[in-house]
Parts: sequence; structure tokens; C-alpha cells
Amino acid sequence: MLPAAEASTVLMDLSPVDSGTTGLNANGITPSDVWGYDLMSWHGVWEKSALANQVAFSAGAVSLQVGGAASQNTGGNFAGLKFSLAPAAAPSALSFDIAKSSTWGSAQFECTYTCDIYGFAADGSSTVIGTWSLADAVDNLSSDGMHVSIDLNMGDASYDSYGLIFNAYKSGSQSGGMAASITNLQISGEMVPEPATASLGLIGLAAILMRRRRG
Repeated sequence: MLPAAEASTVLMDLSPVDSGTTGLNANGITPSDVWGYDLMSWHGVWEKSALANQVAFSAGAVSLQVGGAASQNTGGNFAGLKFSLAPAAAPSALSFDIAKSSTWGSAQFECTYTCDIYGFAADGSSTVIGTWSLADAVDNLSSDGMHVSIDLNMGDASYDSYGLIFNAYKSGSQSGGMAASITNLQISGEMVPEPATASLGLIGLAAILMRRRRG
């Protein structure tokens, strides 16, 4: 019996390459917003003018802050990205490094950082395929940071494109603020050879085996 064609792992860097697009949007960033973005174009918004410029992008890093002016347990600041992979590749995990950049105001300031990953159908409808959350980030995130890997649940579905949304929001009533830097954003996936390509590879392998037997 000939061996089946094996899948290979592909990696794609999702880190920002420039300053992206930022501005005020009281509604934050929704999956439908992300679906409407250009591919690999980072967008960031803050819910109130008092939070202006608390989302920023530079080569390789997302700076995501949240201050005491944010709505408690809602709103806050958002960063979003739409991306795609080759048709034969299915994403299996999203990974990134996140580290505390600074804090200000009350030492008891409480905030939460989240990341949701979506699969988009051709009509723009979305399905959550992965999620992550870090509560009490002031206490639970250090300047040394942490590495996060989120396994993606693809199920039996295939998607036209993908998206992610980071959110930082105030989860307590205290004043103050926190900033975090998100770097080394990567999506990993499994690339499975197309049937025709796999068949050609197996035919070639069979020919090699036949030659060895004759030899």
C-alpha cells in the first residue's frame, strides 16, 4: 500500500507593517466591519474621544491601551484585521506575544484583554472559531509578557476568509489605565496537497518502487 499524501504546516505573519487606520467609533469593531476591510489592513478604534490614540500600529506591533474613561465591561478599544490563506490551507492556531507596556493611575485599575477569531463565509456571515481572554490584566500580565496560542475549531466548515478582533476594556470601576504591546502575530495552518498533485506524487513514488524491485 502506498503512503497517503501528508499535510504540511504553513505559517503566515499577521503583524502590522505600518500605522494602519485608527479613529473614533462608539460601536467598536464588529465582525461585519472586519469582513469589509481590505486584506491585511489593520484597523483600530476607541469608543470615546477621551480614549483617543489608545490604539496604534507600528512595524511588528499593536499597541492596545485602555483608560478609565472606557465603559465598564463594554466598549473600550479595539484592533481588527481581515486575512486569508491559500485555498488548500486551513488555519489551525493563532499565536502572539503580549506584554504590559505601562500602567497609570490607581494600582487597583481592572481591565480585560480579549481576542476573537472568525471564519467568514462568502456572504460575510461569521462563525467564532477561536477565543482568548485575560482578566485582571494589570495583575496577570507582566512587562516580560506571555506567549498565547489559540487553537482554532474549524469543524467541517470551509471559509472564504478570516478575521480577528482584539478588545481591551475596563472591567472594574477604578480610574487609571494600562497599555499592552502585541507582537509576533502568526497564523499556522495545514496545507494539504490537491488530489491531482497528490496522485502525481504517488504515481512517481510507485515508479521508483518498481524500478527498485527490478534492480
